[in-house]
Amino acid sequence: MECDAQGVRVDDRLRTTNPNVYAAGDVCSPFKFTHSADAMARIAVQNALLFGRKRASRLLIPWTTYTDPEIAHVGITAQEAGKRERRAETFTLPLSDVD
Repeated sequence: MECDAQGVRVDDRLRTTNPNVYAAGDVCSPFKFTHSADAMARIAVQNALLFGRKRASRLLIPWTTYTDPEIAHVGITAQEAGKRERRAETFTLPLSDVD
């Protein structure tokens, strides 16, 4: 297995550089959240044991920073979309308007 500054290197199906080994969660993801680790583990298990074709890039990871005021987002930012040469639509909703 190969590692870099981000952790264990994996492909979009969460295979490491050893095709018989899969990785999920904090060890290979920029998202250090329990819900994203759980979603990635489900993808890795399906791909490793059930011959699945699930892709980690299809995950939409919501996150919130509990500050005052709170900050949250889902998906990529407009800046990340620009780097990928994709069009992005953004909107802002005050969290005071969310239950």
